[in-house]
Amino acid sequence: MNYRGYSISHENGLCVARPFDGDDLAIVSRGLNRVTSAVRDLWIVLDYVDQIRSGEADMMPVSRVIREWVANPTPVIYLDAANARGAC
Repeated sequence: MNYRGYSISHENGLCVARPFDGDDLAIVSRGLNRVTSAVRDLWIVLDYVDQIRSGEADMMPVSRVIREWVANPTPVIYLDAANARGAC
């Protein structure tokens, strides 16, 4: 499945989204809805680049897991783990 510039596949019972542009990022969850929501939030983040630069990433209207990722990017976003701690 393709969604907003990401290829979403099923791997070992998980939905895994990877960007078409070759960035080293994977968004992983058991739930497809959680993955597509995270992809949507990443697109929303693009509208808030100025706030990110000024250290106000917590003001973005996206899930906490994406706000945390913007502050500290990693190659994989594990949405189920984030949900377990209340960040989705």
